[in-house]
Amino acid sequence: MQGLWLENGELAIRDIPIPTNPAEALVKVRMSGICGTDIELTRGYYPFTGVIGHEFVGEVVEAPSTEWVGARVVGDINVSCGVCDECLAGRPTHCEDRTVLGIVGRQGAHAEYLTLPLANLHRVPDSVPDEAAVFTEPLAAAVEILHRTGAANVGGVMVAKGRGRFQSAVARAYNSPFGLGGGSWHHGEAETESDSAYLGVFRREVLDEVGGYDETLRRAEDWELNHRIRSAGHLILFTPKLKVTYWPRDNWDALRRQMYATGVWRGHLVRRHQSTPWRYLPPPAVAALVAVSVLVGLLQLLGVARGSGWALAHVPSLGYLAGVTAVGVTRIGGDGIIDRLLNVIVLVTVHLGWGAGFIKGWLTGAATTVDRSRVP
Repeated sequence: MQGLWLENGELAIRDIPIPTNPAEALVKVRMSGICGTDIELTRGYYPFTGVIGHEFVGEVVEAPSTEWVGARVVGDINVSCGVCDECLAGRPTHCEDRTVLGIVGRQGAHAEYLTLPLANLHRVPDSVPDEAAVFTEPLAAAVEILHRTGAANVGGVMVAKGRGRFQSAVARAYNSPFGLGGGSWHHGEAETESDSAYLGVFRREVLDEVGGYDETLRRAEDWELNHRIRSAGHLILFTPKLKVTYWPRDNWDALRRQMYATGVWRGHLVRRHQSTPWRYLPPPAVAALVAVSVLVGLLQLLGVARGSGWALAHVPSLGYLAGVTAVGVTRIGGDGIIDRLLNVIVLVTVHLGWGAGFIKGWLTGAATTVDRSRVP
């Protein structure tokens, strides 16, 4: 068979023997997923040599028990010894002699076949397609955190990435506290309580308790749901162990429309709940100050606003412009002056677009505001 072989940091497709273990099931891999751990292994995270990969869905072709043959399965990746103190104490994932599929002492899932004990296999219902079943392992990691912490919802880091210059600048802003604020899901590094969670994994009983998503909302429905969960006394948890790649808008007009619509709906929810995290307040404050500065500037051009005292109206907005320029040029990265100027343009668009939308939503509600920024 062929497999994706890692050795000394280098990956190669190799012809390797089909694994054999009469005590375990032989699984033909139908689909495998690339995990962040796979990537980290190529960077030396752990000195592993062999076939990497641990996210998979497959079909059992041989097994110690014939009732498993033909079953579509996923699997626990940790194979414990079953006899050590940790295993006997009910903590098999702490077994010092365990092997881990595609990570420690066991060939992985980026190949045509793999082996696992029957005790590690779980049948996949017919209603669940391969494309969903292959994500069982990261889902299991989130569920483990729910059980360990008692949280009602757990989510991780939104890792924004870009392909072109503009999208990359947007990604840098998203990943910076200067872009979309201090939300832990943008740049947090420690497990902590949070007011919301990006693409969270929920306890079903809590969703039933608080009523699930409000389907009348067109944006920020996740934040609103988490607000109700927290109001009911439950914990929302952020963990950096979970990471999801996000591809932001790739042009200025789409970013502007997205930020405005998002701000409108956030303001709408603040209007409804009469409360908001403090970090949502600077953008509307900046938008209001810039609007005042623009209005005063027009009055000055028309000769209505005369006298040097009117110049004070421009101080806050000029101070903001100086600050955001300094941040965009020196604090969030980029290669060369063009990238750094794009940083400034993106930051201003995010702040003013979101802030203006927030003011509108807070004053009049969201009404029929829709984010069409991904619609051609």
